Amino acid sequence: RIQSIFPIICSLTVYPANAYLLLVESSTMRRQLKVAYLINLVAHIAFDWVYSFFLRMYGLPPYGLFYCDGIICGMNKKIIMGAIATSMISVIPTFYFIMMGMHQMVVAESESKWKLSCKMQLFLYASLSIILIINVVGFVNNTQDVANFWELVNEPELAWLSARGGTLLLFGEPGVRSEFVNGSSYLAETYSIF
Repeated sequence: RIQSIFPIICSLTVYPANAYLLLVESSTMRRQLKVAYLINLVAHIAFDWVYSFFLRMYGLPPYGLFYCDGIICGMNKKIIMGAIATSMISVIPTFYFIMMGMHQMVVAESESKWKLSCKMQLFLYASLSIILIINVVGFVNNTQDVANFWELVNEPELAWLSARGGTLLLFGEPGVRSEFVNGSSYLAETYSIF
């Protein structure tokens, strides 16, 4: 219940207060940083709503399991994993832009070797974005249930959860490396070559 109420309360109180302070009370902030803060605020609002209504996710250790009972949890598991990964990374680029902008403001008047040119900043943003997109593709690509999915789902520890409805993203049983982990490790090793 709290998970369903939380984004509504924040959307009506915390986030408008942040937007007010950002738009009205911060007259000395650079325009680019204001825009980045606003985009980051929107990404946080979207994150709250996605994880509170569309994808209510619960982990169930020691299994490699996510239980999903949100609005879009009846869709294909690859779509669910794509939505999870995309919403997770949505706040990273704007946060990185904000941090880089703040850093550049601090070192602007110094002779610091960490003062980066616009081209270098653009290269870093592009590299980060590419890595994040590869991350989403990797998660979607490696989304597959463990080979003995139906056997595990019928065990008493998971049968009640299966009977409840929703979707089970089951990547492994306790103490056994899953295909998801193996596929993700292979993907990480492949991309680390570049």
